[in-house]
Amino acid sequence: MLKDFPTKLIIVYFLLLISFPYTIFNILKYRFTTGYLALISFLFLLPTVFFLSKSYWKNKVTIIIWCLRLFTIINFLLVSYRLGITWEDIVSFAGTLFLTFFYELGYLIVTTGYFERFLRYWTWVWIPICIYWLLILFPIFFKYGLAEIIYRCKIFITYPLSWHWPNAFGLYLVLLFWMVIYFSQQNKKYLLALIFILPVLFFTYAKAAFLAWAISMGVAVWQQRKKKILTSIVLVLILLAPFMYAVFGMKSIPAGSSIQHSVEMRKYIWKIAFSQWKKCPFLGYGFRSYTKITPLCYYEGGSFVVGSSHNDYIDLLLRGGIIYSILFWSFVLTIIWRGFRVKNEQKNLPRYLSYSIIALLVAALFQNPFKEPVTLALFWSYVAVIAYYRNKLKEKEISDIYYG
Repeated sequence: MLKDFPTKLIIVYFLLLISFPYTIFNILKYRFTTGYLALISFLFLLPTVFFLSKSYWKNKVTIIIWCLRLFTIINFLLVSYRLGITWEDIVSFAGTLFLTFFYELGYLIVTTGYFERFLRYWTWVWIPICIYWLLILFPIFFKYGLAEIIYRCKIFITYPLSWHWPNAFGLYLVLLFWMVIYFSQQNKKYLLALIFILPVLFFTYAKAAFLAWAISMGVAVWQQRKKKILTSIVLVLILLAPFMYAVFGMKSIPAGSSIQHSVEMRKYIWKIAFSQWKKCPFLGYGFRSYTKITPLCYYEGGSFVVGSSHNDYIDLLLRGGIIYSILFWSFVLTIIWRGFRVKNEQKNLPRYLSYSIIALLVAALFQNPFKEPVTLALFWSYVAVIAYYRNKLKEKEISDIYYG
């Protein structure tokens, strides 16, 4: 028990830094959060992964990731030679590259055999946070109704212990939902966590998160169609009920919050993004800041400052170019495909993690989850899980061939 204590302590340390993305200080216009601090702390453990983990360098996924990193560096240097370079460009590029090292952190936790425990800690850490939010939101809901809750969704920015935007927070709860579903197979008591997670998810009114949740549930139903399909369909209908209720309540939503408004603004943003991409289609803009490439968006009524692309596919296309975009998204789809094929002794953990990544891909059509450090920590840890168990499965197959 005492031998395990240092390992558990390290896991909890990284978990707390990643789970609560507080801003420590600013570098130019960028926030240096505790997620980046976790990666800097992890640098001291990198030799453990590089030299002590035998399967790390033998893994094809590891090689592909390093090839993507190398291409990212070459892309940045070529674009910088053509367009020039500033400190802001360096910080933007370094942040993009640095976040990929969550793969090594995830790989280390997987190889120690503590990854499932890491996810358990992650799940239970956030249950009190959901309760905290319910204590804030329920009084508002019962006093003013749905419309006021939607109007006051900005309180997710005002109060601590949350992310900066309800959409990001809502998507994070979808990822948490799939962890709970997985652990409930081992212990039904985990389903009680949904009593707190689902109402908070509903109150975020994160339309992209609702859609991502629904589609990931649809994929799960299709994947498990031979097992308890009727129960799964009923569960999907129940889970979709809040989304449908919110959609039918659109008339009471304050101006500027409607789906139509969101779609129109995104159309303007995406239009100017494509016009900028056509100028540098192959290599993009060397992973520079999106707001630097498209600082203003013009429309018939005037202009507004572009905060983000609200679409990870367009964002990566513009910043990294079409070549890197094709390589990266092909890599992601391949990992998900492997996730559905890999089986391990832990009751289909890769499969349930794959459902959450599908939710990320859907949400990426309307938001930027692949730029959030906390979400990326989960994503790259997922990649590490698939890489590790895929390699382990191949070693077992080879062993079976030689030794019967």
